[in-house]
Amino acid sequence: MPSIACLEQVRPNEWEYHFVIVRPEDLHTGEEAAVAEATRDLNKAFASRSQSMSDVAVAQSLRSAGYVSVEGFDVVES
Repeated sequence: MPSIACLEQVRPNEWEYHFVIVRPEDLHTGEEAAVAEATRDLNKAFASRSQSMSDVAVAQSLRSAGYVSVEGFDVVES
């Protein structure tokens, strides 16, 4: 499923995962398709921000696309 991880800077040049959101209603058979979908959704969300000049527009766009927050996530990097 499409997923987006947000990083938070904890020290100079050091970042940690802050939260993860997913679109659980949009299952894909391959990781590449899910990544491509999440990338399109994120680009669309940031485009809405540039139009409204508000960070809230990013969150609203992703929420309206069906993204929800994941509690207790564990990011596995390959």
